[in-house]
Amino acid sequence: MAYTSGELVTRAWFLTGIVSRDLQEVSGSQFEDGMFCLNALLAMNTANMGLIPYFTKDTFDGIIANEAYFIPDLIQLETLTFVIPNDETPNNTVRFPMSRKTREDYWATPRANGITSLPYIYETERALGGMNLYIYFTPDRPYIFEYWGKFSLSSTVANQDLSLVYDRFYLEYLRYGVAAYLCEEYNVIPPPSVIAKFKQYEQLIRNTSPTDFTMKIQCPFNGNYAPNYAFANASAGYVPVGWGY
Repeated sequence: MAYTSGELVTRAWFLTGIVSRDLQEVSGSQFEDGMFCLNALLAMNTANMGLIPYFTKDTFDGIIANEAYFIPDLIQLETLTFVIPNDETPNNTVRFPMSRKTREDYWATPRANGITSLPYIYETERALGGMNLYIYFTPDRPYIFEYWGKFSLSSTVANQDLSLVYDRFYLEYLRYGVAAYLCEEYNVIPPPSVIAKFKQYEQLIRNTSPTDFTMKIQCPFNGNYAPNYAFANASAGYVPVGWGY
């Protein structure tokens, strides 16, 4: 069943108590204000990654000797791997993991520049309209990079079918959120039940698809150690003292 943005805005107005159900219609400036508040809520949730419950898998092609990549609308990168293509047997490939580094570890530690090889570390920075991704080593071949992440929520237009974009539970959360925004916009105290429901739904959504904060420690003296193939490829196993990779 379709659930349009217009229906969501209308039902949000009824929640506020400003517009009476069956006695008044939502139109004109009230409808425009409702759409504005809906898009404002979607935009603010983009800044709060915990309120976006959807992780998406996507890929991009690496460019030889290129370190920086821009991924539109990406706001959180959860995992990053790359695959070495095999032209003879496309289904017989190997996936290599990459390790995330902090800004200081990536940009302020010693490293050899100008090397093209198997990439093994990366760092990310939020940017206008998406995310900048930096990888090292720079690729020596056009590897296929695969990642899981969260993308910013799309703004909506009048009478768009939101059921094709968001789950029903998320639309219910948006309805209560828009009602709270409208009350603030019109300088009206929102009904306590609306605020309580909005906070309840907020917490439920945060717990729907949380970020994986599992700690992964690699040590050469236990069974969890996995060799870094990229580093072995370039250094033949010799590691300069103090590099810490």
